[in-house]
Amino acid sequence: MYWDVDEGYPGPPPGDDNTNNSNTCPRRAAGGLLGGIMAVVTVALQEVDFSCVPNPDFTLVVHNVAELPFVDLRTQAQLPAQSLSDIPLSGQQSYLVPHSKSTTVIMKPIRVISNPRLRSYSPASRNCYFTGEKELHFFRVYTLQNCRLECLTNLTWQMCNCTAFYQPQIEGVQVCYSTKKITCSNSIEGKYKDTDCNCLPGCNSLQYDTRSIQSDIVRDDDDDEPYLYGIVKLVFSDLDYSPYVREARISSLEFLGES
Repeated sequence: MYWDVDEGYPGPPPGDDNTNNSNTCPRRAAGGLLGGIMAVVTVALQEVDFSCVPNPDFTLVVHNVAELPFVDLRTQAQLPAQSLSDIPLSGQQSYLVPHSKSTTVIMKPIRVISNPRLRSYSPASRNCYFTGEKELHFFRVYTLQNCRLECLTNLTWQMCNCTAFYQPQIEGVQVCYSTKKITCSNSIEGKYKDTDCNCLPGCNSLQYDTRSIQSDIVRDDDDDEPYLYGIVKLVFSDLDYSPYVREARISSLEFLGES
């Protein structure tokens, strides 16, 4: 099922009012605590090396469907972003989901749409790309995060002659596995700038501002189950949302000239 940054997923069949979201794919979620999704995440105790991972928690990444999840330890478990530029590199938010706890992640969409009239301006002037204006090699859908990841992959390949394990793989190029190669790839990430590959935000984009709440899972005292588990709930904060609209700023002379 193809997702488009401008239109989203395909709608219901023609003539179907779709009052209960039963004919959409994927199923649409409603707002509020009862309208989201719940999952139980588990890991067997025999698969956990406590000498290496003293606290075997789970990680949840909130991202739009066109992007690869990127776990950024610098932003994990921090407060929600106040603007799109508050999260370095990934543009996504990751959370630790502790075992033996119930974690509820409350999401608020940050939807940015641009007036089509802005296409008459250059990408540099409007500081964004419309669909089709910048093609990527590894990704079908352009987003700022996808552009950053592709740029970082190419820079790592050029400077280190390898790619990190989490990056798109290039045929014939090895994964950075030695200490020297890993150090090299980590240094590239620290030096990365959006100007290296002319990465700009998408004129139409979707991200999520999130916050989480946690509570303990009540277990029996004699519970000796051979695995650890946690509960994750994902819900939207409201039944609807208002997008941000990007418009051209008109000078006073232009306004008087059009009057």
